Amino acid sequence: MTDHRIKALVSFAGVHFGRLIREGFSTFDPVSALEAMGKQHTAEAQGAERHVINYLPPSVEEARQADITDIDVLEATDYYKSDRGQQPNGATSGLFSFNSAAFEATAAAS
Repeated sequence: MTDHRIKALVSFAGVHFGRLIREGFSTFDPVSALEAMGKQHTAEAQGAERHVINYLPPSVEEARQADITDIDVLEATDYYKSDRGQQPNGATSGLFSFNSAAFEATAAAS
């Protein structure tokens, strides 16, 4: 919404990221998460190694073993963690410190 160069966007296995953050991870603690993200962002700005997190489990089987039942997570994992959905620059991971905007919005909605 803030990058006006983007004219259209398509998602094959879209996910409601706010709901995923709020409901998909049972240990969700928005205040502690934001504090940790702030510390990590500062550390990275000072040259520390970047902390990359995976948004999806390695496979649907591993998701089910971890008691993940959210249909968005399972379908996204089924697509993006298979040969048909994997791309060199695929967005199944991200920098931990860059998730603060999603966490702030989610914390405000809680």
